[in-house]
Amino acid sequence: VWLIHDPAQINVSGNHLLSDEAVQNLVPLQYPQALMKVEPELLARQLRDRGPIVRAEVTRQLLPPRLNVRVEERVPVAVVLPVGKSDRTADNQYLQAGFLDAHGAWMPLSSFGVGRASPQLPTLQLHGIQPQY
Repeated sequence: VWLIHDPAQINVSGNHLLSDEAVQNLVPLQYPQALMKVEPELLARQLRDRGPIVRAEVTRQLLPPRLNVRVEERVPVAVVLPVGKSDRTADNQYLQAGFLDAHGAWMPLSSFGVGRASPQLPTLQLHGIQPQY
């Protein structure tokens, strides 16, 4: 009876930049999933690893069966513009366009659904970054 059948049973809160659907799609579940087999701590860690999320808390709700996900997003403060290839950089991430948060964490453009109804982009622009920066 206590099954998660689809992402609509994942209640998202705390999100301002990411849509509910974007957060729901970041939750790595195969449907249907038994609610009691869901490991909230593991899901929270996977959310932090898979998306522009600083903190995540996942809890189970029995009636009606659902997952409650509370997130705190990384806020982009700068747009990173792509640069040409460099022999000195082994990590292609730093050659691509993306965002930086206030702590210097890089996020891909796709993190916030740029191109659709995207959030207000930061006005600070950087032309490429290096890992040591």
